[in-house]
Amino acid sequence: MRQKAALFAVCLGSLAASCATTRKSNWGGDGKVVQTAMGLCLEMTPESQLNRVAVCESPDQKSFAVIAPGQSPVIFPKEKAQALLQERLRHFLAKTPYPAQGLAGAKVELWVVAPVFAPEEVYLTAFVEARGGNFAVRLPLAPERWAPEARDVVLLGKDSYPSAAARRAGLVMVTPKPYVRAADFTRFLAANGLEGQGDGVVSLPTPAFGEEGAARVLLKAKEARYYVQTVELAPAGERDGAKARALTFALGT
Repeated sequence: MRQKAALFAVCLGSLAASCATTRKSNWGGDGKVVQTAMGLCLEMTPESQLNRVAVCESPDQKSFAVIAPGQSPVIFPKEKAQALLQERLRHFLAKTPYPAQGLAGAKVELWVVAPVFAPEEVYLTAFVEARGGNFAVRLPLAPERWAPEARDVVLLGKDSYPSAAARRAGLVMVTPKPYVRAADFTRFLAANGLEGQGDGVVSLPTPAFGEEGAARVLLKAKEARYYVQTVELAPAGERDGAKARALTFALGT
């Protein structure tokens, strides 16, 4: 804390203050750190004055704010944000095959993400490291709209953050054998209670965290050997963007 106070002792003014430094910040992201009336801030897009995105921590460290283009700062009291995120995660996972006790003691990090080519589309991502499996959930900036769905989830495997091994939740990719006609493959899927879309590789929706189970069921289906070439989870992909960690906490039992 003394080092921080010394570093910013002469910094005054608004987010545009000239007293700034670019370094690896306490938020875990690279950017321009400035002292402002709102507290200590990380300018996540210092190269863009028209589309500035910043995350700020209040002087008492009890809240953080996200500044995004074209809207008022969104202020997050940390205790309320933590409680709400925990409640929404548990509510969502209760509707999936995720292990009931898999979240106990989980580490959660809430990050602010500003896409490189569209910083105005800033959003949040919760990274969850838990016994039941690591995953990430994309969330809108407005807390009242935190209602995760399968399409918002990325399966991280053993990693804490997205990597080449990350996969999309709620989706299985099935490739039919080369000699199988599309109509016949559709009938095969329907006979096993499945409905897919696409020519060639077929996308099969599944419950979040039910991807591997759905794949096993499909491969055990009658005539699967004749119809199915491969069953894979869909690569997650990721938009490039500036990132900053705004909140870290551990889930209770």
